[in-house]
Amino acid sequence: MNESEIKFKEWFSGKGRDFFIKNGVKQGFKALEFGAGTGNYTVPLAQAAGEGGIVYAAESDHARYSEIEAKLKEYPVSNVKVHDTGGIFSMLPKHRRGDPIPRDCLANMGLRKIKNEIKARGFKYKNSVKEEIVHDNGFVVETVINFIKQSSSCLICGCVSEF
Repeated sequence: MNESEIKFKEWFSGKGRDFFIKNGVKQGFKALEFGAGTGNYTVPLAQAAGEGGIVYAAESDHARYSEIEAKLKEYPVSNVKVHDTGGIFSMLPKHRRGDPIPRDCLANMGLRKIKNEIKARGFKYKNSVKEEIVHDNGFVVETVINFIKQSSSCLICGCVSEF
């Protein structure tokens, strides 16, 4: 097993769950993950939310459904529902600052502007966590910015949207 395979195994066997817990996900949370892709966040998010919670994994690319389903079989969780978004593209906050798309969104915004943009939508800044996380088919060190919905216990994570 190479280093990348070991890191993925660790991510799905607890490190990913611990990452989401560290970022404020609690047992019983309801999470909406836009752009679920291959399920790299879906499984650990569902593990963090626990049996009393639920993860709605929204993905518009039907070709990726089989990859999500394969991860759900390999790392069984019973609290995930995969949904077809019909082509809705999540712009914020899913993407990393260095991503070429969306060009006029995070790539050109500083941390203060990102925080202000999200605060203007009714969320309160909670904290930031810098850690190595999975992104696409590898691992990167990223800062995840956490916000809490002011009128409820919802959480917005810098990589994933959760409600």
